[in-house]
Amino acid sequence: MKSNTKLFIGMDISEKSIEILGLSGSNDKSNSLSIPNTAEAVSGFIDNYKGDKKDLVFALEAGTHSPWLEELITQKGCEVYIGNARKIKMIWGDDMKSDPIDAKKLARLLKFDPKLLYPIKHRPQENRVDLSVIKCRHALVQVKTDLMNCVRGQLKSFGVKTTSLKPYNFSSTASGIMPDKLCFAMEGLLTQIKLLDIEIRNYDKKVDQLCKKYPVTNKLRQIKGVGPLVALAFVLIIGDPKRFKNRRRLSAYLGLVPRRFQSGETDRQMPITKTGNTMLRWLLVQAGNYILGPFGEDSDLRDFGMKIRNRGNSVARNKAKVAVARKLAILLHTLWISEEEYIPQYKKFKKGKLKTVA
Repeated sequence: MKSNTKLFIGMDISEKSIEILGLSGSNDKSNSLSIPNTAEAVSGFIDNYKGDKKDLVFALEAGTHSPWLEELITQKGCEVYIGNARKIKMIWGDDMKSDPIDAKKLARLLKFDPKLLYPIKHRPQENRVDLSVIKCRHALVQVKTDLMNCVRGQLKSFGVKTTSLKPYNFSSTASGIMPDKLCFAMEGLLTQIKLLDIEIRNYDKKVDQLCKKYPVTNKLRQIKGVGPLVALAFVLIIGDPKRFKNRRRLSAYLGLVPRRFQSGETDRQMPITKTGNTMLRWLLVQAGNYILGPFGEDSDLRDFGMKIRNRGNSVARNKAKVAVARKLAILLHTLWISEEEYIPQYKKFKKGKLKTVA
């Protein structure tokens, strides 16, 4: 990496253009230019390089354009590092931020030590295509939630109780309790909610079809509260389960571990980091909420969460959901990489087995 023949290139990507700065490996000389944000322009830039393409080393931040850029640059025989934008505060937190300055910082970090970029690798294209089904469904659910909250807010402002409104029969129930004077304003929202319900059910069918493509999802769905959506999202987003050396690495990847603030004599834990994939973390918390709810089965996971929840206040309830989500992620990972069968009350089963042996 420290070869003098290397050319370290920082790329700052915007919607219409890419700012490029090349830094020589032998000295501190640099050259910059701006090209259009198109595959043709990037290919032309690399093809015009006179030397060995293997000497070109690129650095860019993770974003909407980084997946196809990584594929293109790799196909050209060049090395590329995708920086974790969340970790590179010296770029997005700079008071004098600009595209040329950002490209220069990326090139300098790359030349000094690529690990400072906290590099990531994008998922394979096939994986991203399948994951798009879940992302599109998630987007529809978010829109539906916003519309339902709008309807609830309007009804409450006219003194109508909304406790009977449930997501699965929202439109029909809302029509029955809505004052006549609000129908003119609200009928459009209720129509859209009905249409969203239909589309969400269509995506649920697509999720079921994709689960057949990934048989391991059936193994994960042994846990009551983990349906096709959670199982498929976990498999697609985690990708290779063997890349996590221990449980804490997995929890940290999902943003389910506490932040830490340590300085001198001070060493305190903060709220969870919320790094990683927001959608998967949200799905795991929803699954944890189901496990702790009235329909959750008796299990070690539920017992663990209830001990935290029974402390009594709302903070304890929220902590219980997150703690169960973290334990659930570890359990899903364990089931995935092992041949063991899921036993909900494993502790009791183990004790009974030991008594039998004794």
